[in-house]
Amino acid sequence: MRRPRPGSPASLALLCAVVTALVFAPTLWNGFVWDDDVNIGINPHLTLDRAGLWWMLTTPREIHPAWGGQWIPLTWFSLAVDQRLWGYRALGYHLTNVLLHALSAAVFCLVATRLLTRVPAGPGIGLGAVVATLAWSLHPLRVESVAWVTERRDLLAGVFLIGTVLAYLRAVEGPRRRAGAWALSLVCYAAACASKTSVVPLPAVLLLLDGYPLGRLRSTWRRCLVEKVPYALLAGGAAALTLTALHTAGSLSQYSRIERVAMALHAAIFYLVKTVWPTRLSLLYEAPLDLSLTEPRFVGAAVAVVAITAALVLSRRCWPAGLAVWAAYLVLLAPQSGLLHAGYALAADRYSYLPTLAPALLLGAGVAMLRGGPR
Repeated sequence: MRRPRPGSPASLALLCAVVTALVFAPTLWNGFVWDDDVNIGINPHLTLDRAGLWWMLTTPREIHPAWGGQWIPLTWFSLAVDQRLWGYRALGYHLTNVLLHALSAAVFCLVATRLLTRVPAGPGIGLGAVVATLAWSLHPLRVESVAWVTERRDLLAGVFLIGTVLAYLRAVEGPRRRAGAWALSLVCYAAACASKTSVVPLPAVLLLLDGYPLGRLRSTWRRCLVEKVPYALLAGGAAALTLTALHTAGSLSQYSRIERVAMALHAAIFYLVKTVWPTRLSLLYEAPLDLSLTEPRFVGAAVAVVAITAALVLSRRCWPAGLAVWAAYLVLLAPQSGLLHAGYALAADRYSYLPTLAPALLLGAGVAMLRGGPR
């Protein structure tokens, strides 16, 4: 087996994985927290026999307050495997979480490298990819997803979503590997949908990538749309199962449509602010029982979203990356932004796991340009 040469994309990806794993290694000594005891400790369905596997696939009919309202069979399966291997020793579950997050970092580094080669990032592409990856993987907002065993769904969804994008990039860039890469991309996306439904907007993100930086939409937009049909079918199936589960479990909150829009606009700014200035992080940012649309936080967020969007639309010709990243961020955030509100949280650190991949790429591109100068 050949070792990756220093400075190659593979070696940089390995570096990011190792650094990420080392930083999160202290979580191995955590115990079970919050609702881990309900989801793992007293969950009789976490078995690898026929009954357990059938339960994992049919949870949309479940009315249990913890297990209902979601369709995450692959997440349940991974927890059942851990239980078979480790019993109820928390260290093993945390080890799986850390390894999954480290794997996401490695794959994201490969994705960042490929995307940065498409923009005028200069010779600092490797540095930019590493900065983008570590800025995302080591951020304090990642702690909740990694250190809380129940949030295994974030980590599995992250691995497979990023893997979907990497395989997709290989499919559209390398004709010799097209068929295999397409198949791998769809398999990864199916696995992501079975891990957490928050990945359903990915087909729209792939279209955004077709527009920028791949530049495929202008010449082959019909083909680009047809290519997304299998992804859209997978997304639609996962979304339908989750909506059925939410209605069955009675998990949907009774906020009005305009109130949910206000929540979504607030979320868009909330996670950006927490990403830039991660202070006063909390396990719970509680949603108000009576939401006032005139509260400064909701009014200010709405104004900020409109202003940012308008500025990026106006500057799209000279800076297309800005609009592409902003759109990808909003699209990935949409399922957990409050548009379809469930539970009692206005926001949660773990909801930033996938959406903040986009601004991390923008940071990496900026570093690459500063390091090597524009081409």
